[in-house]
Parts: sequence; structure tokens; C-alpha cells
Amino acid sequence: MAVSINKLGLRDRELERKQDQELRILLLGDSVTFGWGVPIEATFGRRLELYWPQKEGPVRTINSGVGGYNTVQEYAFLRSFVDTVEPEMVVLLYVRNDIESNDPPFELWTELDLHKRHFPMSFVSCWEKAGCIGSAYSL
Repeated sequence: MAVSINKLGLRDRELERKQDQELRILLLGDSVTFGWGVPIEATFGRRLELYWPQKEGPVRTINSGVGGYNTVQEYAFLRSFVDTVEPEMVVLLYVRNDIESNDPPFELWTELDLHKRHFPMSFVSCWEKAGCIGSAYSL
């Protein structure tokens, strides 16, 4: 299966100027978020765009999933690209092994001043047996 990568190194469309009233959602994660083994249209992000109510304006997900990433690497991506992506919402999709043996430990609010940003952060816990229907946490 062919995979296209954009200028930011992500499996996604090119990041264009944000449209008026656009809800931009940054998806952090590993190979599940990346969409390993499925066409781009079948990825979590593209499906979310299809089913999210678009009453206020367009919905645009940015798929930053990378196979093998853990929460430390995902957080580093967030810190590096939050100003470029300009998300209103950040979703972290993780599976159990993504939070095991992280060095340094994942401490969400200790680095940078992300807590001063005004976007909701959601954490979606995904287990293999649950078919990625797990718990969601919002901060």
C-alpha cells in the first residue's frame, strides 16, 4: 500500500492556512493513529472528519501518528509543532505499551507552557481486546 507523507513528515495532506471557523484537531499517537495497513481514508482521523458534526464550520484532523512512538515522543511533537498546526483540540490515542518504561516519564504540564493554551486535550485509551474502544479523558 502506498503511503504519502507531507512536508511536515506526516501521513496526511499538506497543512494549509486555517479556514474561517475551522475546527482543527491534532491527533497524536503511534501506528494505530498513523493507520498502519489501511488506506488514508480509513484512518481514525479521516473517519473522525466524516462523522464530526460540522455545524460551525469545517473539521480538519492532522494525523501525526508514527509507528513505534510513545508518549514522550508524541509530547515532543506537540511541543515542537503546536504553533505550526494551531489546533483547537489535541487527541492522544495510545495503547498500553506506549506508556510503559518512558524515559523520562511523561509529565504533561511540567514542560513548556502548554497549560496556558486554550485547546482541550483528550486522551483516548485503547486496548487491543476492546477494539480501540476504551476510555476517553478530557482536561
